[in-house]
Amino acid sequence: MQLLRFTSASLLALFVLSYSVPVHAGDDEVTHRLGKSATSEDPDERARAVEDLCRINDKLAASYVLAALQVEHDGPAGFRMCDAVADLTDPDALKLISKTVGKWNTPETLMGAVWLLTGLAKQRSRGGDDVLGELADDVSERDVYFGSAYIEALASAGRTDFGHMLPPLLGEYSSKWDNERWMFALTVLSACPRMVTDKDNDTRFAVVLKLADILDQTKDDRIRWFTCKALADITGKPPYAQGQYWRWWVKVGGVTPEDQPEHEGKTSTGRRPPAFFDAEAVGKRVVFVIDVSGSMSSPVNMGEEPKDPKTDKKDGPVSGKRKGDKDDDNKAEEVEKPDYSGVVTKLDLAKVELIFTLNHLPEDYSFNIVTYGSTHSMLIQSRNEFVQATEKNKQTFIKKVEQLAVMGATNIHGALNRAFCINEKKTLDPADMMNGKADPASDLNCLLSGATTIFFLTDGSPNVSDEKNPPDRVADPTARARFTITENIIAEVRRLNLFRRAVIHTVGIGPHPKPLLQGLANATGGKYIDRSGQPNLPD
Repeated sequence: MQLLRFTSASLLALFVLSYSVPVHAGDDEVTHRLGKSATSEDPDERARAVEDLCRINDKLAASYVLAALQVEHDGPAGFRMCDAVADLTDPDALKLISKTVGKWNTPETLMGAVWLLTGLAKQRSRGGDDVLGELADDVSERDVYFGSAYIEALASAGRTDFGHMLPPLLGEYSSKWDNERWMFALTVLSACPRMVTDKDNDTRFAVVLKLADILDQTKDDRIRWFTCKALADITGKPPYAQGQYWRWWVKVGGVTPEDQPEHEGKTSTGRRPPAFFDAEAVGKRVVFVIDVSGSMSSPVNMGEEPKDPKTDKKDGPVSGKRKGDKDDDNKAEEVEKPDYSGVVTKLDLAKVELIFTLNHLPEDYSFNIVTYGSTHSMLIQSRNEFVQATEKNKQTFIKKVEQLAVMGATNIHGALNRAFCINEKKTLDPADMMNGKADPASDLNCLLSGATTIFFLTDGSPNVSDEKNPPDRVADPTARARFTITENIIAEVRRLNLFRRAVIHTVGIGPHPKPLLQGLANATGGKYIDRSGQPNLPD
């Protein structure tokens, strides 16, 4: 009997250490120990603890899950916890969630709310859906933070059965969406393609008509871009920028008869946005993140890109004008190209493209530049915030770009973190971010005036990162830092950007990790540009 008691205690201790075996509800000692582990400094340990708490699936376990999610600030761990909530189906646990999550309506609780609500939405259980239904009354453009978390959760879970919520929300559009409530606006716009299906044409057509109304009313280029993207994704048509076209599209039943001409034309927004490697800026706050690691000194393969600085022609986004309409905008726009004649190395190419883009930034844009090798920094360390694109400022930065030289390894994680820390008023210190003293995902200045577009350029795979406790390479030469792993970098960027909605365009020069760059672009609606001219690197 004594041996049996010892064996049971040993098994319990083994479970608490490994979190590998689910336990039944009612064993409060195990629940409390897991709750303590959910506050560990190790994000993977926190995630494992929450996964097991959700498998315990009772009210006490749910209380620890709520406490963990509310303060979680790690992308990979947070998304693991989100998936685990799908197991939390106990009625008493769901009642506790219903009473609690509706109060998470601040920037600091945004991520916790979206992770928790996404887990509920993924359950597709009667109990989980009842909670979501009860909380739906609190969703409005007036409640920016909780409303954004709720809609993003439904969209992330692919809940097309909640698509009927979208037309009334889109109908709340006012000029405040262009400035004060843009976070809610962009969340709803980006949710539309994920919550609308051609199996429910009534909802689909209603959403398209509301989006057409927004196109006619908005004066904000960023709202217009996300609206056009939503319409294109929902319908499979080009991103026409006039509401007239979309009303016609609904009128003909969402199909284009062969004898009915399509609408064509240039964008109705006027000037073309500035571009970097042919990827256009969205919004007017732009950050360039430029690799200056040692390998950037290698020769560059220019591939098929034109080397003649003379102009060529380029088609742009379309507005919805009919064939035959008389409009000078329908003429192909002439686009000047950089002069590649002096390009030898990969860094040369990056400099030429960057200087060309800076020279063409309109004065009502603002920008900054991050460079990175083993470490990362602002191009001009005394200029941390966004800088207005005046001629004087542009020439000051161009002189610094011309002086760039290569150094060190490739810290992609740290460079992206720094890009998300930049804002108009008080740029965060990335060191504070890594020490848990600041978080650009919830910092109000970053949310309100952070980057709207990030142009990210690299020529290699991540091999160092900003980590508090990096692996001991002496003890284990094969060990990889957590944030040199593709899926972890993408998960962390998803967290940082979920309610920022910055578009990240990625450029790979030379051999580079295509899955990482493609993943970053796909996760943010950006464009991936392959300028390698060579085989890409594996992850």
